[in-house]
Amino acid sequence: MNLFKLEKLKIDAYPSSARNMGEKKGTFEVMFNPESYSQKYSVAYGKFKVLGSRSQTVDYQRTRPSELKLKLVLD
Repeated sequence: MNLFKLEKLKIDAYPSSARNMGEKKGTFEVMFNPESYSQKYSVAYGKFKVLGSRSQTVDYQRTRPSELKLKLVLD
């Protein structure tokens, strides 16, 4: 794998958010500028109170889905 080779970004289109692999409707290919994207990760924590304690405890619940934002300019 060559990390410095330029390749096009491939976006697959599906008819529903379930993205069943057999139902792909098509692929959209674009040149991609690495400076024009952002990706966000977040974690959800829950608070609960232990009986007999005055303080609350923070506990890991789940990792939320990541969010990817792309800025594509069609010419």
